[in-house]
Amino acid sequence: HVPFLSDMAIPVIVSQCFTILCLLAITNALNLADGLDGLAGGTTLLSFGLIGILSLNSDAPYVLMVTMSVVGCVLGFLRFNSHPAVIFMGDTGSQFLGFILGVQMILLTQSADLALSKTLPLLMLGLPLLDTLTVMLKRMLEGRSPFTPDKNHLHHRLLALGFSHYETVVILYLIQSVFVVSAFLTCYSADWIPALLFAVYVMALLATAATGIVQE
Repeated sequence: HVPFLSDMAIPVIVSQCFTILCLLAITNALNLADGLDGLAGGTTLLSFGLIGILSLNSDAPYVLMVTMSVVGCVLGFLRFNSHPAVIFMGDTGSQFLGFILGVQMILLTQSADLALSKTLPLLMLGLPLLDTLTVMLKRMLEGRSPFTPDKNHLHHRLLALGFSHYETVVILYLIQSVFVVSAFLTCYSADWIPALLFAVYVMALLATAATGIVQE
C-alpha cells in the first residue's frame, strides 16, 4: 500500500523492490545515528515504544511480541551503553535495530492495521531519517559521495556548539520525542498529514541550523 496511491495496484516485483529499498534506507539511517553513547538505542526505543502501543491497539500479538522483546533488550543495554559507555553496539547492533524497526513498521502499517497512515514511518523515524537526508544532501551539494564520512551529523554540530555529551543526547531524545508524539496523534489521519508534519519539522530544524543555533 503506497502512500497517496492506496487505490492503485502496483506490480508485485515493484512492491518487493521498494520494500527492500526502504529496509536498506532505514538500516543505514540507524547505523549513521549511532554516533554517541546511548543515542541510537534511545531514539529507537521511542519508536519501538510507539509500535508496541499501536500493535496493542491493533490486536497484533505477533508484532507486539517481537517489539516488546526488543524494547526489553534495548532497556537492559542502555544501562551499560549510556555515557560513559562500557559496552558498545557497533555497526552490527545499530543495523540490527534499524532492520527490525523497519520490518516492524512494515508489518504494522501494511498488515496488522491497514487503517494506519502509510506515511507514519516518516515521523516514527523522524530524527535518524532527518539526519541521514540532510547529511547526504550536503555531501552531494559539495560534490562528494553521499557515503563519505564527515562530522556534519546533528550530534557533531551540537557538540561543536559546546553542549556536553549528555546534553546533546538529551536534546536529540527530545527532538525524536516530538516526532514520535506527532506520529501517535496522527496515526489514523490522511497520508498527507504525517508527511506534511515531517516536512514542517525538517524545514524548522534546517532553518534553525541556518540561523546558527545548530551549526558547527
